Amino acid sequence: MYNQRESRDTYQKKSYENKFDFEDKGYRVNGIIRAELITTEAEKIAGAFLEDQKNRLSSSQLRAFFNEVKGINSRIGGSKENFIMAYPLILMLKSKAEYRGASKGATQKMPKVFKDFILKNVDRIVEDNKKGEGFESFQAFVMFFEAVVGYFYGKGGR
Repeated sequence: MYNQRESRDTYQKKSYENKFDFEDKGYRVNGIIRAELITTEAEKIAGAFLEDQKNRLSSSQLRAFFNEVKGINSRIGGSKENFIMAYPLILMLKSKAEYRGASKGATQKMPKVFKDFILKNVDRIVEDNKKGEGFESFQAFVMFFEAVVGYFYGKGGR
């Protein structure tokens, strides 16, 4: 018999296969963005986006999400008050990642590692927002994502 609770738990385990350093370490230490986040972690993640030759992340997929994040950042404009208004748009990134990462036959629309990257970053922002640090975390995420994009192209992403 179908068990909705069990199915949801299983789904969540499947959707979080990939582990990223920022999950445990966060974006910042003592209010300052961690250097490793922008350097080694961003480079490692960009490399992971290119590993699966069969289901590689395309530059248009990466750009679509990066442009979405940059658009949200523009709406916020450095204002905590605007962050509160734009917060639902940040949450919507999860829905968009789920939709674009849904399986279509034998291949996915976008690689699982990229989907997990988006989902886990939004989760990180949500958790930090509960502590009153959502605005700062989103700003760090924007910089982190920009570094990932740079490394992606530097490693031959197309």
